[in-house]
Amino acid sequence: MDTAGYRKFKLRKQWRRLWPFFILFPFLIFSAWLVEVDMRVFEQKNFRILNLLSDFLYPAWEVLPVMLIAASKTVLLAILGTVFGSILSFFFAVYAAENLSPRWANHISRILIALERSISEVLIILVLIVIFGLGMFPGVVAIAISCIGMLGKLYADAIEEIPESTIQGLRSVGATKLQVILFGVFPEIATSLIANTILRFEINVRTSVLLGAIGAGGIGYELLKAYNYLAYSEMSVAILTILALVFASEQLSGYWRKSVDGKKTFRNAF
Repeated sequence: MDTAGYRKFKLRKQWRRLWPFFILFPFLIFSAWLVEVDMRVFEQKNFRILNLLSDFLYPAWEVLPVMLIAASKTVLLAILGTVFGSILSFFFAVYAAENLSPRWANHISRILIALERSISEVLIILVLIVIFGLGMFPGVVAIAISCIGMLGKLYADAIEEIPESTIQGLRSVGATKLQVILFGVFPEIATSLIANTILRFEINVRTSVLLGAIGAGGIGYELLKAYNYLAYSEMSVAILTILALVFASEQLSGYWRKSVDGKKTFRNAF
């Protein structure tokens, strides 16, 4: 290839790399205009973040006991929601697994699992608040329902990976479906089931904070209340409590999952 041909080849190669940018950049400009992005808010005369930070830098530690009690309610909300959600998810997973249930049941269960994944927890709890009113109970139900989309699919996939010989061997000796689940399915997927449930608990802790601000109580409600009263020093304590809660749940979740996999040392969780 001569020099001119090599230059044309190099230009074509560079153009193939750059043409997505020329398409994306006008789209970003149009999107910024559509959502009314205004960079003038960062001008010094409108920039009030420094005044707000001065309040956040002096947390009202006297409200810490209240925040800790609220955080414990958030944890209980996540625990109850995860327990009930894992039970519901396993029920759907049994019918979604092709090696346990007929095809019509597989399709219906898979559709319901996929449908749940498309619905936000916020929408679920708003509907439940209309039905049950404010409180932790709608939050528990919302978290339990939100588990189905994730855990139902993971449980079903784990069940389908069980060797066919295991299930057929139990069926050949006259085992009922319940016996197949208890003595054939549970021993095979126990590790995956526990690990995925612990992972979902970690997610549910963060979800509980959000649902608490909507009406389920807990630390999310305390954060929203401080915001409504413009009590930024109390908001600072609430935010620090939430950060500590999320960090602790992530570390404990990692330790528990590694313990399930046979790594028992706490140091490996960090």
